[in-house]
Amino acid sequence: NDENNNFKPLPFDFTRASTATYVDSDGLIKTAINGEARVDYTDSTDGALLLEPARTNLFTYSELFSDSSWIKSQATATLTSEISPSGTTNNVYNYVGNSSNIYTTSQAINIEYTISCYAKSNGQGKDTFKLRLGNDRSGVFTATSEWKKYSFTSTPTTSVFSISSNALLDADILIWGAQLEAGSYATSYIPTSGETLGVTRVADAANQTVPNNIVSSNEGTFFIDMNSWQSGGYGSSAVSFGLYLNGSQSNAIGFTSNQTTNNLRARIADDTGSDYIGSNFTPSTRDKLAIKWNGTTVSFFKNGSLFYSLANTGGKSYDTISLPISARTGLFPIN
Repeated sequence: NDENNNFKPLPFDFTRASTATYVDSDGLIKTAINGEARVDYTDSTDGALLLEPARTNLFTYSELFSDSSWIKSQATATLTSEISPSGTTNNVYNYVGNSSNIYTTSQAINIEYTISCYAKSNGQGKDTFKLRLGNDRSGVFTATSEWKKYSFTSTPTTSVFSISSNALLDADILIWGAQLEAGSYATSYIPTSGETLGVTRVADAANQTVPNNIVSSNEGTFFIDMNSWQSGGYGSSAVSFGLYLNGSQSNAIGFTSNQTTNNLRARIADDTGSDYIGSNFTPSTRDKLAIKWNGTTVSFFKNGSLFYSLANTGGKSYDTISLPISARTGLFPIN
């Protein structure tokens, strides 16, 4: 999309059949309506497109810690008038306890979960706490004077999903927005208010049919500047993005996740059933990835260096660009 030697992002089609939250430029958590793309400002002053897989918050009440679904063991949860990360009041609780837990027990075990919540110091100097899944506990967290989201991932063998005090030390902190989701990392906040089966955020989907006279279906370059949404790789959620023929991943060139090693790898698939996989690489905090294709060769680049190259078997052409799920993208595909 070259206009006066100035490459510009191309428009794309976006869908999501549910509401979803994001951190806005003012630092507050906002809600996007069905089908509205999210620009998230978490750890960024520039903002980035937020694309996530489907997830369900399994806690019945994510904010109402006084509800009986939250069991208190040597702990209290008292409603305050503090302002929450979403800018609202009357939903922030003061959690106090010694060798204590505020927890639920209604979920299945032997599943990889991530528990998360927002916490903030209330100025009492008793700011340490942990998150707990079964008998597994996080390291010690220390709440600060600013709201921050804390998370912990494990596979519990007992049914305890908890915010806990740190051993024999008192905890006296503000809490808001608890989330329990099946998966290897925390995603954006999904509020719940009494739904016994939790609330599901549907997956984001962003695709682009190659416009006429913008990108040749037989040759071109796909480029994306990407921050990995979850730390430590891509976990058990499949990630696939690149270029497809007629929207089919069976005829595609792109990057796909290796769910065994948590790495990304180059991939070429054709309609004969053959699937050509390039070498793996570990995603960095931020990667600039490019795919260059023509009628004979497909080349993959990572941060400016050739990563992998393979013959484009069958001389494929491609007509659909797919952006990554489970990633935040700062730039969009260009020719």
